[in-house]
Order: sequence, then C-alpha cells, then structure tokens
Amino acid sequence: MAPKKNLMEHYEDGTLDLSLSSIQDIPVRDIVAIPKAINLDLSCNTIVTIPKSFASSLTRLVKLDLSKNQITALPENFGLLVNLKHLDLDNNRLESLPLSFGNLRSLRWLDLKCNPLMPRLAQIAGLCLDAKQCQAAARNVVAALRSTQEQVEAEISRLKEEQLKKEQLIEENSKREPKENQPSKKKKKKNNAANKTSNPALSNGLTNVSDEVKNGNSVKEGTSCKVPPVPNKKNAQKHGLLRKVGRLMGTLTKFLVMSSLIVVLCGFLLSLLDEDLYMVLRKKVTDWIQKNVPRHYLRHWDQGILVTKRAIENWSGQLIALSIYGFGRLQEYYGIISSDETVQQYLESIKSGWHITWIWLSETYASLPVYFNSVKQYIIELSGNKS
Repeated sequence: MAPKKNLMEHYEDGTLDLSLSSIQDIPVRDIVAIPKAINLDLSCNTIVTIPKSFASSLTRLVKLDLSKNQITALPENFGLLVNLKHLDLDNNRLESLPLSFGNLRSLRWLDLKCNPLMPRLAQIAGLCLDAKQCQAAARNVVAALRSTQEQVEAEISRLKEEQLKKEQLIEENSKREPKENQPSKKKKKKNNAANKTSNPALSNGLTNVSDEVKNGNSVKEGTSCKVPPVPNKKNAQKHGLLRKVGRLMGTLTKFLVMSSLIVVLCGFLLSLLDEDLYMVLRKKVTDWIQKNVPRHYLRHWDQGILVTKRAIENWSGQLIALSIYGFGRLQEYYGIISSDETVQQYLESIKSGWHITWIWLSETYASLPVYFNSVKQYIIELSGNKS
C-alpha cells in the first residue's frame, strides 16, 4: 500500500500523525524529509515489519506510537533511538525484544500489553493499565535488557579470549612437532572452522538467543567441537513408521474401549427405564450379529453382557451407599458447627443448591420415559411398515 503522498498535510507542531492510513510499509524517506517531526504516530495500520533504516534514520524521535499493528519483531538496531521517551507497542504480535533495547536510557513510558510476550518479559513489563505501571515498565524492561546485553558482551569477550588462547596453543604445539607430523593447511582450516562458535548470547527469557551458550555448550579450553554422527535415514524412517503405527493402534484401542463402555451403559439405562423397548432393540441387534458375525465370536456374548450389567449394578449400589454415608457425616458436622452463623449461612446456600440440582435431575428423569416411549413407537411403526 502506498502511504499518503503529501505527509506535510499530517504534520502539526512537531507531530506527524499517520494513524488509520492503511500503511503496510513505513515511508522512512518521506518521514526523514520532515526534520522537525519528533513525535510519530503510526497506530491502527497493518505494519508487520520495521526496516533497519527506521532506527538509524530517525534517531531524533521522542515519541513513537506503533500500537494496533501486526508487528512481529523489532529490528536489532532499535536501540539507536536514544532520544525516545514514549513508546507504545500495544496490540501487536511481539514475543521478544532486541538486546539493543537496553540502550534506550531516555525511555520513560512503555506499553507492551496485548502481545504474546515470553513469560519472563511479560512479568517484567507488567500490564501498563495506568501511568505508573507504564513508567515502571519502561524502567524495568530497559534495565533488564541492559543487564542482559552486558552479560552477552562479557560472554562474547570470554569466548574470544578462549579462542585466541586455543589458537596460540595450537601454534606453539605445531612449532614443537616435527615437520612430518604437522597437519596440512587444509586440516588446520577444518579444525579451526570446527572449533569456532557462533555469536553467543545469554538466555534469560527476554530475547531470542543462541542455543549454544543457552545450553552450556560453549567451547572449553583443551577441547574441540565434535561433529555429531549423521543418523541413518533408513533407521530413522523405520522408527518414525513404527511410532505412527503405535499411535494409530493406541487411538483405535481407546476408541473401541470407550465406544463399548458407552454402548453397554446406554443399554443398561434403557433396560431400567423401558425393558420392552430394550428387549426389542436387543433382539434386532442380536439377530444382525448372528447373521454377520462368526459363531466362535458369539460364544460368550450373553455372559459378557450379564457380567457387565451386574458390575454396573454393584457399582451403582456402592455409590448410593457411599452417598448416604457422606450425607450422614455431613449432618453430624452440621450439628457440631450449627452454632457458627457464618458456617450456617454457607450450609444453607449449599442445601439450596443441592435442592435445585435434585429438582432438575428429577424433572430430567421424569421426561426420559416419554422420550423412550416415542422412540419405541417409532420403531414399532417402522417394523409394521416393513411387514
């Protein structure tokens, strides 16, 4: 989308207001052409990325509003905005901030709410619901990232010193060894390349950093980086296929067990509510199974149903007995603490809740026979039409 052609129409008293302009790409050059604009409002647009030239070209900015956009990350050189005092990043898609953010020592206001921030950064930034919280967010976030930046720089200098010592040690050893035992230049280059580490940073949940230092895998003195063995592709594919098959079998097993339990429970409830309808459905299902399923699978069919029914009856009886015992104990405790008015009020509210729940359950249970009678009549009508 092309921004508004004449930005001077939106400039007034040091403020350039480009909000609600459907901007996708920030017109850095056009903004730079207005040197007196120290307050920039780019809120309520569709900005996703901020170019690196933004921070390097607009270091004069004092107030910047980037709220209600779709920004996923700030440029690494964002810390060049050293004059920035007010920054609004509300309602974006930021997860972390660059390390250079610690250079914004003039920042006095920061709003980062409604962003999917990393947990540690979200805890430091706070909610920014009022002026005090936003000021505290600016102070705390800048201090935390400045501390992280110092730690990263110290770690980088330490790794450089270790690398320099290692190279000096290798050079001294090569001078002591005989010429025939000296490695070739190609081997030296390979060893040096293997011993180099990537740009490290310390992870504290504020910014995305290198995994090497984060996991404690930095280079130590007297050791070399070993290249991990290349996994066998055939074995990897085989293990991946076995995992998929195992997951599929587990899912199918769970589905079959849950379906069987649901069918058995529904049949038991139907037999309690309407035995005639249950017998009709059971006869139809039994006839279909006898026609389509081999006999050796049906040998223990009736026994299994009978055992399941008895188990459910025993379980429901035990549950009722346990409920009665629990209510008895509650009545005893009620008699003991009935002198306390506060507890008595709580108990009265609990009683009323149980009473309402019991009435609802009774009404639901009373409506079930009507429903099953209608289903029964429908099945009888279907069987009569077929005959």
